[in-house]
Amino acid sequence: MLSQQLVPPGSSAETLNGSHLTTPVDDDRSFFVPENPWPLDPVSLELGLPIALPIAQRPPNKKFYSLKTNGHHAAGFPDEHPYLQAEDDRVLRWSRVQEGLRILHWRAHEYYDGVTLPDNEHEHFLVTLLNSASYASPYGLDVSQPKPKIVRLSESELMALQAPGVLHQQEGMHWRIGHYFGRFIIKHGVEPIREAVVVSDFLEAKDPARRLKLGHDVIRLAAETVISPIESVYESARKQGSISSNNPARAVRFMMKHFDQRQVDYFETMMRKLVA
Repeated sequence: MLSQQLVPPGSSAETLNGSHLTTPVDDDRSFFVPENPWPLDPVSLELGLPIALPIAQRPPNKKFYSLKTNGHHAAGFPDEHPYLQAEDDRVLRWSRVQEGLRILHWRAHEYYDGVTLPDNEHEHFLVTLLNSASYASPYGLDVSQPKPKIVRLSESELMALQAPGVLHQQEGMHWRIGHYFGRFIIKHGVEPIREAVVVSDFLEAKDPARRLKLGHDVIRLAAETVISPIESVYESARKQGSISSNNPARAVRFMMKHFDQRQVDYFETMMRKLVA
């Protein structure tokens, strides 16, 4: 289903097709395909994950241009599309915004009318997670010339994207993204681990302190289940500089930081699901 016109350095346009992740979530969301789609990261696209390329911060090809910057280029647009209105869908937009030259932001939106959105809930979750970690593709969208093109980012450009405040979650949305992660884990990660020993121990525990510890263990195990398709992608990207080394070494730990000490908020819902 996913396809994206890319123009890597030194080649003509070609279509890259993503092989979709196998997912138990049956919720096809592929109805929105922009006429002029924003280019996607070819690395994540191999997994069927449509992650929008960042804008390469290369000065425009003109003698005079504004040095003003803005920090609201969102990973998901157009803002008014129905798909991005519900909170669990809108997290995709909140998960990554880019600070950069305003003129480049304007130029990029002159060329493209929207992003290719994830096909289903699981892909949506994984894209949101990588975006939230400020994953930066080794490629970027160069709009410094009259015609946009895909370029390989230099080491310094990749490092610049990882600087604090360049690729970041929308201000004030950290915990709301965390609540989304928590809801997704309970909805899709608990059932596959129902037979695990830690689950039965949790349900049978009487001591409040032990019950609290086991509850955290159950949520972490459920989180590892839903994150497993991209754990190796996250770890590799971090080693290669596409994810800041300031982030935790594992994707599951990065995600758990979004609702540390709030796992207990999900215990009652989790118990109802387990005993149903």
